[in-house]
Amino acid sequence: MKNDVIRLRQLMALAVVGLMSAVLRLIPNVVVTKAGAAGWLAPVAAIVPLLLLVWVMAALTKSRQEGEGMTQIFYNVLGPAGGRILAILFALWLIIYGGFTLRAGSERLLSAVYRQGNINVFMLVTLAAAAVGAWGRVSALARSAEVFSLFLIGIFLIVFGFSLPNMEGSNLLPVSYLDTGNILMGALPVVNVASPFIYYFFLAGHVKKQEKSHKVMMYGLLGALLFILLLLLTTIGTFGAALAAQLQNTFFAMVRNIKIFDIIERIESVVISVWVVTDFVYLAALMMISAEILKTVFGAEKRRSFVPPIAIAFFIVAKVIAPNAFSLTWISQQLMPGINLGIAFLVFPCLLLIGRLRKRV
Repeated sequence: MKNDVIRLRQLMALAVVGLMSAVLRLIPNVVVTKAGAAGWLAPVAAIVPLLLLVWVMAALTKSRQEGEGMTQIFYNVLGPAGGRILAILFALWLIIYGGFTLRAGSERLLSAVYRQGNINVFMLVTLAAAAVGAWGRVSALARSAEVFSLFLIGIFLIVFGFSLPNMEGSNLLPVSYLDTGNILMGALPVVNVASPFIYYFFLAGHVKKQEKSHKVMMYGLLGALLFILLLLLTTIGTFGAALAAQLQNTFFAMVRNIKIFDIIERIESVVISVWVVTDFVYLAALMMISAEILKTVFGAEKRRSFVPPIAIAFFIVAKVIAPNAFSLTWISQQLMPGINLGIAFLVFPCLLLIGRLRKRV
């Protein structure tokens, strides 16, 4: 651990880059389906619940010692037996979630780009790359995420900038108080894709303690929400709510028709690289987090020994989690969001409450 230490901003960079995988896969379509033309305001409505989650995580981790991650916090709050059981449940959930993410990312590439491809090949190649990332040091993956974040920011600014001529204000306005309910419904998927930043705190044992950690978390999430706001503005402004809700890969469809210097440029390869990068970071992080939990639970010296079996488990889950892409859509839009939100806004606040009552936090 002494030679594998990062700062909280690097952990948040790792989290935000990974979260973009789910953002690009779900957000435009799901938010517009729930909120209609007013869906571009959903990220604004999501600020309050996400800031509440930041407060919970900051309170839980405030009293941790150097080298302690979320698993040790479970032990401190619930005792060795209770903490171990909860940690194992989290490891199992993250393996299921990782397998689902692997399958969803591969299905997206298959449906949007390589329709004649073999999904098993996509999954195995992606999984192998993610396993290499998870095998390495936390600091290496976090620093890679920092570099990737600059690449993603540059790509997104170009895409958003050249999408402006295709936008129409009539697709975004008017918005009134009557849209409040729809906006709040649209905020749910935004909160869902952002809330898994909490899982990265199982790697907090590699994070140097610092004051005002809540501000670092808050700035990271606000940056992610700003991107989601721009994404929704451009997709809804370009296609209108009705068409955006029907498109399977809304962001990809928008990018395909961008004009750069009056020349139609096919920059699908750029978007595909963004998908690949974010999927790689997300899967590598989920694999690394799962291995970190199991390492602590079983008292192992090294995290690496758990990476190969976790990678195999990811692949098995990806194969069996859904019989086809249609079933996967329901899992993606209903089941997984429900579990994620339940963990974020029930499990962790209850953990904080128990810790406060037992004076362990």
